[in-house]
Amino acid sequence: VVKKDDGSNVLNLVVETKGVKSDNELRGNEEMKIKCAKKFFEEFSKETGIHVEYREQLSGKQMGELIRQVISG
Repeated sequence: VVKKDDGSNVLNLVVETKGVKSDNELRGNEEMKIKCAKKFFEEFSKETGIHVEYREQLSGKQMGELIRQVISG
């Protein structure tokens, strides 16, 4: 969630699905992409002071719950 100058909030999500049920089914290059994404967001959080939460394997139901949590504060 980004708070804009006018006081309003904007929710930004990046979602990439892998189409697998477990980590064991990921191709090698997909595992590397996940590791890179985790590291990127860790460094981004450190450098900017903006907390970014990274989660893996979100189902549609879990995604909806995450959005509700963020919106409710």
